Amino acid sequence: AEAGPGNKNTVIKAPGYYETGSFYPTAFPGRTVTRTVYLHPSAGRVVVSVRDAVTGEPLKELHAYLLDNGWARYEDGRAEAEAGPGNKNTVIKAPGYYETGSFYPTAFPGRTVARTVFLMPSSGRFEFSVRDAITGEPLKAFQAYLLDNGWAGYRDGKAVTEAEPGNKNTVIRAQGYNETGSFFPSAFPGHTVTGTVFLQPSEGRVSFKIADAITENPIPSFWAYLIDNGWAWYEGMTVSSASGAGNKNTVIRADGFYEENFYPGVFPGRTAEYSVFLNPKEPEGRLNVKCVDLVTGERVANAVLYPSGEGELPAPDGTASHTSHAHFKHQWLRASAPGYKDAEGPAYFASGRRDISFVIPMERVMPKGRGELLATVTDADGNPVPGASAALSCQGDVAKGRTNKSGQIFFRNVPSGVHTLSASARGYSGGSARVAIGGRETARTGLSLEPLSSGGRRAPFDVEIVSAPSGETIRPGEKKTLYVLLNNRGGEGGRAYCSLELPDAGKMVKEVILEAGERAEVPFEVTMPEDSVNSQIPVVARVGEKSKKGLLTVRAPAFTVAARTDKEAYLEGENIEVEVEVTSDGASGEYQVRVGFNEESRVENIKLEGGKGRAVFSGIPAAFRGNRLLYGLYHTTGRSVLLNALPVRDRSAAVLMIPDRQQYNAGETVKLKIIGKGGDVFSVSSPLIPGKSAGEEGVIEALANTEGIAFIEAALPAGLATGVYPFRCGGYSAEVDVRGLEARILDRRLEEDVGSGELRLHWSMESSAEIPCKWTVEAIPQDDEPYEAASGDIKLKNGAGEYWIPVEPYDDEPCDLLLKLEPASGGEPLAAVRYSWAGLEE
Repeated sequence: AEAGPGNKNTVIKAPGYYETGSFYPTAFPGRTVTRTVYLHPSAGRVVVSVRDAVTGEPLKELHAYLLDNGWARYEDGRAEAEAGPGNKNTVIKAPGYYETGSFYPTAFPGRTVARTVFLMPSSGRFEFSVRDAITGEPLKAFQAYLLDNGWAGYRDGKAVTEAEPGNKNTVIRAQGYNETGSFFPSAFPGHTVTGTVFLQPSEGRVSFKIADAITENPIPSFWAYLIDNGWAWYEGMTVSSASGAGNKNTVIRADGFYEENFYPGVFPGRTAEYSVFLNPKEPEGRLNVKCVDLVTGERVANAVLYPSGEGELPAPDGTASHTSHAHFKHQWLRASAPGYKDAEGPAYFASGRRDISFVIPMERVMPKGRGELLATVTDADGNPVPGASAALSCQGDVAKGRTNKSGQIFFRNVPSGVHTLSASARGYSGGSARVAIGGRETARTGLSLEPLSSGGRRAPFDVEIVSAPSGETIRPGEKKTLYVLLNNRGGEGGRAYCSLELPDAGKMVKEVILEAGERAEVPFEVTMPEDSVNSQIPVVARVGEKSKKGLLTVRAPAFTVAARTDKEAYLEGENIEVEVEVTSDGASGEYQVRVGFNEESRVENIKLEGGKGRAVFSGIPAAFRGNRLLYGLYHTTGRSVLLNALPVRDRSAAVLMIPDRQQYNAGETVKLKIIGKGGDVFSVSSPLIPGKSAGEEGVIEALANTEGIAFIEAALPAGLATGVYPFRCGGYSAEVDVRGLEARILDRRLEEDVGSGELRLHWSMESSAEIPCKWTVEAIPQDDEPYEAASGDIKLKNGAGEYWIPVEPYDDEPCDLLLKLEPASGGEPLAAVRYSWAGLEE
């Protein structure tokens, strides 16, 4: 600038710098004076890098009150501002993180200061996978109350939420599944925790097809008490209902038919299908039996029939009739006749059927050794057929040849027995016949062939089913050949299709070609599914419109599953380790072991080798909302094999009782360790300790040592029934699992004797031993109090047996009848069977 001579006032300022204030440089006329002025910066700069304290990653979004400059939004983990010198108030915050609170970074004029600030996450993340406990599949839709964040709907088996640190209440539920109840997973700030929750299906569905047992036609309308869901009227062949797990009482009732009462199993998460055949009441069933010569087909005179479990039945002309009032009954028959080998086979009665025929082929007793056969092959007019191909099938070997000019063929050195002779020739249809050959004898037989051009009338091709597989035992996974015996009663050969149907194995069909009069066994290879259980299953053989039924027994491998924990007792919050051992009498391959304790569910796949397998589960938190750890063995399909429970004892209890084993057999001794205070006297009572009088619990007292420990022993009766029995001390208890006498109901029915009007409860059951029992029948009217209708004593057989008892209700009104069987030696009931009685009709 230019100015007149003298000292002139000057001030210099700039943004971000301190002003100089007034100073007075001198101006000299005609001269240029230069000076340098330094401005001191008035502000410093602070740059803050904001990161996650757990991961170290920059925060995508944040808000900051930087150096007293007010709030502003920043991104990508970077915030910066300028301020005058000194310590300036600063606060940083971000969604999902704790706020820093005030801090005071220093601004240095003219300098940039860099700082890094770590924000601690304020919440943790939890990801749940929610699956079906049977199939392991994710649930399509469910509701969850996650970590105290309120109820919300989720899909495809996934639920995600965030919450502040700590144990947060969580509940998960879904349509058709049992709710988890509250459990308390922990949220950890800045961490993502994953967990899998298995929901147990709460219901299973059962579908029934109702048909006439004789015609197999659908029954159009009926009353049904379906799986304990009450009585209802139904129309149509198929009905279904849903219910919780277990064997549920079911009764089907239709006019003109016998009532059917049974207990189908309901399996949560599965649909079971049953075919129910009702038998007509009239007329009574009749079985027409005929004994015939295996070779000639003629009746066997002077035969005697022996129905299983009943008296002999003479058949002087080879035929006899046998009747029964049962609506359906299997009947095994044995036939005996002079000069014939005994023969036997299965038949059945069905009410309403008087046309059931059963043919018993009988083989003549032949002299032993080897003999000869002279066979003559002729045409329909009796003329010899030379050059015909002939074959004799005997005990697996086949001798072949051609007839001579006289139509004859001679077979030498033939084993004694009944064999099949067959022949064929050009221009003729083939033919076959049975022939009996004795040792050191020359048998003679003729075989007639029908010319293909013949217009003569012959009996058409007609196949009958002689027998279906029955009475055989098959194991799961085992391949077995079952045989259906067919007979062509016609005079012509032909082709037929034979099928065999089994539950879980499906329907198999085979083509069969039979010559005139030929019998043949049709083989079917059957393999039952690996997860089949012990049961009796129906089998049906069919040819065209004809069918014959049989009954097979499925015998599954026996398993034992035992578990033990790493400690006798636990405190809340400690981790449990469980070892599960599986043994079997013959099973091998892949299985699943599952354990569950409160909300914890674990699954491990094991491979049984040599009938043994083992699984270990660690880190199960002890939380005494429940005190029984459930464990079990499952097929990989989800079907359970064996389930059990193991008590988890609370070490903080004042009195702790610990049996020396998880399971005992009847007749053994229970040794119980009791832990309490030193010097205390423990009084322990139990139904397993004999009392002063029958039915009274006994008491054993024991003095604790200085460490607070005492021991008692209780001998178990040899006749004790299988069950769980308590030991009690004060307000504390321990349960003992005992394996003893067992009985299993196989079938039951209720019948009214037409003549006497007496009501009879029939049942069949399988017992582990010969068991003397006391039985009671409780009548449960629809609109009145239950009462005892009958009682008595009975002895169960070792193995399978049939039983019945008479009952007289007080009146003729409908009611349920509950039969209980208890061992005479005491203990838990062996069985309880429920019947439904419709009352007497007016």
